[in-house]
Amino acid sequence: LESPLLAKNSVPLRFELLSPAKRPIQTTSDLGNFWKSSYFDVAKDMRGKYPKHRWPEKPLEETPGRSIKR
Repeated sequence: LESPLLAKNSVPLRFELLSPAKRPIQTTSDLGNFWKSSYFDVAKDMRGKYPKHRWPEKPLEETPGRSIKR
């Protein structure tokens, strides 16, 4: 859950997280904190906008796979 660091472990890598429409929804350099807190607010908003996609309640326990519901 630790974010990667660059420049001899001194600069955190910044991630731009995208919606299914490839639009930025959040920028973070702390992925661990994102998955523990911010994800739930983001997922709540995204469930309404993108109901066909999976937005798991426990994202860290999910296996990677298709994001579209069957």
